[in-house]
Amino acid sequence: MEIPDLLRHRLEGEPRNGVALDGNAVTVFTRDRTLIYREESLLSDATVEVYDNDIERLSVSQGRRKTTFELEYIDDTRQFVVPSSHAEAMLEGLFGGILVSAGVTEDSEEIRGVYLFSDLTLVVTDSRLVKHVGPAVWGSDPETYPFSAVTGLEFEEGEVATQVVLWVDDRAERIKTPNEEAPLLRRTLTRALCAFHGVDSLEQLNESLGTGTDTDDDPAPHSSIALEEEISPLIEGTDEQESTVTDTIDAVADDNWLEPDNDTDQTEPADDGGVSVDDRADDGETDGELGERIDTLERRVSELTRTVDQQNKLLERQSRHLSALAEQVDTDR
Repeated sequence: MEIPDLLRHRLEGEPRNGVALDGNAVTVFTRDRTLIYREESLLSDATVEVYDNDIERLSVSQGRRKTTFELEYIDDTRQFVVPSSHAEAMLEGLFGGILVSAGVTEDSEEIRGVYLFSDLTLVVTDSRLVKHVGPAVWGSDPETYPFSAVTGLEFEEGEVATQVVLWVDDRAERIKTPNEEAPLLRRTLTRALCAFHGVDSLEQLNESLGTGTDTDDDPAPHSSIALEEEISPLIEGTDEQESTVTDTIDAVADDNWLEPDNDTDQTEPADDGGVSVDDRADDGETDGELGERIDTLERRVSELTRTVDQQNKLLERQSRHLSALAEQVDTDR
């Protein structure tokens, strides 16, 4: 990436990395600052925007084409907008300077990946895992897990979420991530940990470190982040997906599976010649029928639970979009 002369003159120190945005716009990240070079047109003067990395809070709001980064300082709030196609690279570069300025990471550390899950942000570097909980992407009091203290790594897959079990000094730190995003996080975290400890696979990593295991005498893990299957605000669902969820809810609601069937009432006589359910149990037929009904009921409860969770996710996302739209309208005024 070529750095324009005007931008090069504003640099104080060597850049860590940079991102080429649409057109002639360029972003360069240093240890202490983020600089954005823009050219509105060939006839207009070029400008350089400078943002200090020692922020108090970082929020990200994404639209279809543009993503807004809001940086809050002690006495000021500033924001800039970039194309959404470059938002991920911008976020990783920005976090590199923020973490160094906050004293969370060393200047030589590299960002391997940034993951946004509802109110949880995870940053994987080549030396540690950083976790921040809150509605903002970044704020105060992050938790850090140095790879030098890690004694094991496991992944527990569920129907809607995958639980990352990071053993730190033989205590389990559990973090739930949506199944859609779990494979990428798993690959990034595993590779970073393996590279740090000089092994080639997760199996070798746990064998060399001696993965801790739960016992009856062990205390409950002190960190268990409950997370719905909300994905990063940098990734949006489609209208077709929202329609599918709504149709599924309607279908389940219309199916009166919660109403008891008359022929399963053990207190009433059956219609087959006065033989009761208890009498039919001797023939082995009722147990099978009841078993099938129980299986069907369990499946439908599971389907309804997943559907409601998906609808909650869509409602939360719509709420965020409305809030972002309201903020944008206020800004335009």
